[in-house]
Amino acid sequence: LSITDSSTFDEIGLRLYRSQDSPLSIRLSYSGDEENEEILGYQMSLLTPHAERWFRFILSSGDLMLLCVIPPIISKQSRRKQRLVEFAIQNTPLSDEAGFVPHNTPVFDSPMPSLQKLTLSYDDIPLILLPNTRPPRRIQDMFPSLTELELSQMDGLLLARLITSLDGIPLLRALKINGFCYRHGYREFTNATSRANLKSLEELTVQEIDESAMDFFLDLVSMPNLRSLYLIGSQLPQSFVNAKPENIPLSNMQKMSLIT
Repeated sequence: LSITDSSTFDEIGLRLYRSQDSPLSIRLSYSGDEENEEILGYQMSLLTPHAERWFRFILSSGDLMLLCVIPPIISKQSRRKQRLVEFAIQNTPLSDEAGFVPHNTPVFDSPMPSLQKLTLSYDDIPLILLPNTRPPRRIQDMFPSLTELELSQMDGLLLARLITSLDGIPLLRALKINGFCYRHGYREFTNATSRANLKSLEELTVQEIDESAMDFFLDLVSMPNLRSLYLIGSQLPQSFVNAKPENIPLSNMQKMSLIT
């Protein structure tokens, strides 16, 4: 089900009706038109009654204001999305407008047992992976089936908080980091935080980050079973070569690709 800002409500309703009880793969794609926020809200009101059937959900927009509309809706409805295997929020920067999401809004507020692939691509939306609950939820209980994670175009501190919350995730096999904004003041975060131990991680792709940002990232994670490394438009810093074997065992590396 592909929906854009030109999709009519009657068209969406008809396609939902014809799909009957089939799983839904939903792709929402919007321009930066300021009128789209109201349109998106109404279109979501058509989609959310079918949340139990969501199989894939991918939202991309050049307008951060639009991207900010979705997370609270998704989070509150997550208990009904137990069949969801792929979820993505992707910012295609076209607008200088700022958006607002309440601080520490969880991507999902309840466990997602079927989710296998998660893509979060935005600059400044303060989403978190683990909801604030008592007792705290464990990452392995929230995402027991997650195997692929992509984090793109984020503020470095936001990325660091997401990465460190992955400690103990059981099945994560592939991680892709595509650019993030690093500032030297972020080093204080790594000094006060333990590395996330990603024991199941076998493949790491890093794209468009410089040596200082790479050093910062390496201080966030331990990847003892890493087998494949892909660096695209990024430097291989000396800190990677000098990494402790228990964090990155280069002797186990089977594939390495550097594309400048």
